[in-house]
Amino acid sequence: MSQKKFSIEAEDICDLETILVALGAKRPFLNKAEVDSEGRRQPFTKAGAIAYKKLAYIVYTIAEITEADMNVDDIIETLDDIACDF
Repeated sequence: MSQKKFSIEAEDICDLETILVALGAKRPFLNKAEVDSEGRRQPFTKAGAIAYKKLAYIVYTIAEITEADMNVDDIIETLDDIACDF
């Protein structure tokens, strides 16, 4: 299986949408967020949700492999807030 190659420069990453597109979602956000059966806002398209899961995995993995003293749950919560405000 061949892997897609992409090039992204640090200055290209300016918002969550750009990151999710780089992770494979052509259109990461719904035009209007939906509310799920538990009352939570769901702002992502199917591809956006997959890309967001990849991003969360990357964040948790970076914390684990670097043994950095960072509160990953706070980072994910902030990303959730950003996504819901999009």
